[in-house]
Amino acid sequence: MDNCCDELGTCFKNAEDATSQENRMNDSQFVKKLSDVFDFFLDIQKPIADDTCLQRLLDILKEKFSDTECKRGSQFIKKACEKIDNLESSIVTFALQLAGQEAQKEGLIVSRHLYETISNKGLWKDISIGTSYFDSLSQVAGTSNGWTWLTEEKDYVEQAVQSLQEDTSLFLHSSARKLITMLLKAQNQLKMDAEERKPGCQVAICHLLSEDIHRELRQAADSPDRPLTLYLENLLSILVSSEGLLQEIYDEEVVHNMLRICLGRRSGSSSLCGEALMKCLCLCQQRGNDRLDDFMKRFLDHSIDGLKQGNVCKYHKLAVKIHQSFKELAVCGELQEKVLLPYSIMLGEPPLPVDSSLLQACRQAMMNKAKCIQLLLHTTDCLPLKDGDLQMMLQLLELTHLRVDVPVADHLSNDIRQNVVDNKRLQLSLLDKIHCNIGSSVPVAIITKALDVIMEIASGTFTDNTLQQNGFDCVLSLLRLLATAPNGSEHLTSYFPLVVRQLDRHLVSTQWENRDTAVEAVIKLASLHNIPAAGALLSSSHILGSAWQCVSDSDSYVRASAIRLIATVVMAPQLCDAFLSQLKQTEADIVHKLTEIIKTDSEAFPRRAAVSSLQAIHSSRGIPEPVVREIFSSMVQAMADFDWEVKANTLDFWQCVCDQKIKSLPSDVPDYVVNLLPSGTKRKLDNGSTLTHDLFVLSQTGFCEAIMSGTEDYDNHVQEKSYKILKNLKGKINDDVDENKLKKLKVENGDETNGSHPVNSEPELSTARLTTVLQLLRDTDIELKLSVLSGSADEYSKNPLALLEDILSEDKDIEDDKFVDCY
Repeated sequence: MDNCCDELGTCFKNAEDATSQENRMNDSQFVKKLSDVFDFFLDIQKPIADDTCLQRLLDILKEKFSDTECKRGSQFIKKACEKIDNLESSIVTFALQLAGQEAQKEGLIVSRHLYETISNKGLWKDISIGTSYFDSLSQVAGTSNGWTWLTEEKDYVEQAVQSLQEDTSLFLHSSARKLITMLLKAQNQLKMDAEERKPGCQVAICHLLSEDIHRELRQAADSPDRPLTLYLENLLSILVSSEGLLQEIYDEEVVHNMLRICLGRRSGSSSLCGEALMKCLCLCQQRGNDRLDDFMKRFLDHSIDGLKQGNVCKYHKLAVKIHQSFKELAVCGELQEKVLLPYSIMLGEPPLPVDSSLLQACRQAMMNKAKCIQLLLHTTDCLPLKDGDLQMMLQLLELTHLRVDVPVADHLSNDIRQNVVDNKRLQLSLLDKIHCNIGSSVPVAIITKALDVIMEIASGTFTDNTLQQNGFDCVLSLLRLLATAPNGSEHLTSYFPLVVRQLDRHLVSTQWENRDTAVEAVIKLASLHNIPAAGALLSSSHILGSAWQCVSDSDSYVRASAIRLIATVVMAPQLCDAFLSQLKQTEADIVHKLTEIIKTDSEAFPRRAAVSSLQAIHSSRGIPEPVVREIFSSMVQAMADFDWEVKANTLDFWQCVCDQKIKSLPSDVPDYVVNLLPSGTKRKLDNGSTLTHDLFVLSQTGFCEAIMSGTEDYDNHVQEKSYKILKNLKGKINDDVDENKLKKLKVENGDETNGSHPVNSEPELSTARLTTVLQLLRDTDIELKLSVLSGSADEYSKNPLALLEDILSEDKDIEDDKFVDCY
């Protein structure tokens, strides 16, 4: 057996050496082959069948080589300049991208000549070449010397602006915008001397764009029926990204025209203009609140003209944004009245002191369903969740549910009321706002009102599943608040049975989505066990047992959710005892069911959940030893599962077992595993045991079989996780482990095994497997193995020389329509 172990260890070592030798690249061969590839590029007459190999080569050159090591890149760029008229366009774009990389690492000496050649010959007007041209120049703009050169040579900026004016390609526009934005931002990033930023640099760029921005904004504001020009959209996109340009062009005319565009357009989107306007207002505030107050007065006056044109939604949306951004302004009170107007119309609040024409325009707009929902959503987003606002939202949420006993204000027309009934978008927005913002300061009366309304909506038979799920989440949050609120326990006692009754009904729904949502809600309900009032109600309720019955559901998602319930229940001993009592079962029965699921369930989701739940049971309950043996045996078998996530979850379990037996906790254990560990394993124990003893105890659990299976798995993630566990184990084991003592250790000594019974009855078998693992630890370069497993799976990344050979082979095979597949 010792010879077999030695041979196995030697086999592993030889395999590692072979892998290391195979992945080691000969730099001189790569450089020589790279010259042949560049020569091939310069002579090619037709496009490469798969030009993705060009980008792949650029990535490899950037990651693995610098031009200081091989001057081939600079030489290729020089030759490309000489043959530019005869080069295939994809090779020109490759040369430009390579020039950008070279400029960042080696400077502009070589790359500059290529840019000048492209510029002088006008090749940048070609869409593909122009896109790479501006992208490459953007890389240059990120360097100090490159920024100075580009701002002095105005031709490049003018070419970018010209490209933005022409209706050519969105890709070309994006690259041109990127160059201009980089040039405008670079002065702050590079921390250059103030004298270097005099007119002729950034100011010249701003001056070049300023006149065009003023003209385009004026024309767009004067022509509300025409869509925004593509050039103006490009200019606005640059404007919102550049504070320097914004400061240069800012004046009252610009702000006024932006406001006219936002409010006066009858069609098309003006979101970019709205974003630019908000940035202008922030700049206006920096220069003094007086100017911002003046704008606000104009904005409020502008509503009369704007609303006559039917742009209520646009005006309201902008009003909401301004109100959210500048709440400290004196005129914000008047603005808030306009913002809350849709709620006031819906809920019949006392008439606000707003202009009658605005009130009439808003009411007329809300007759249209799309506009009505849009206005209400705008208002909901900006409401701070105070008690009064929460009551308004609850009243609106109640109006969305068609019930005969909901009073409707006399002034509210039936058409407007019907617009909000069963509107999922509005209901989800209101539920999300309540769920995310409601706090412990809310009075009990409002909490109970919210429970009444939300339970009525979420428990409907035909309620949308997403709405039902969000509704139950909100209900459970409210129950938690009720359980901890002063005098809230009495209300909790009355509402808890109502929630259980609704969950019971959904657990037997004909739709699997409803059943799954109900089980998930039960899991969240069980998490309230640490609150005394809720814990007592849970222990006396049958809902946990009802949810567990879904473990036999026909849908795999529902089964998985039911299995996850176990991991939550076992965290609370009192709740778990009540749960087992309801089922009239023991821990052994639950474990047997979970192990059966791992072996027989045809879907991966339940098997993953079963593994996690077994881990929770093993770590959190004082279970009998026969049950422990069954868990260990099941976890060894789980390493043969076809699903890699099942095996990954199983390895988390074995890492936890290793930590318990060796009595040390590694630093990279997942948080959820740490939380499942009993407190005794989180500190180092000194019970007089030896390292040899602990290792032997570990071998009895099936750890060795599981880890050896993981290291030989076909999935890289499983292998990587297995080797990480071995790495942690290796850090705990000294090199002077006495293997002779290990072989002599006998399982008959009950004290030696610390009360743990082995999975394998033969101690010699466990000892041999442990010896194999120890030799694997000694003979394997685990760090190298992990670097290989965590690295790219791309063969070209491991062996760049192969990419060059495949590119050159295309020249020979081009008649056979063969191409390089870089993916």
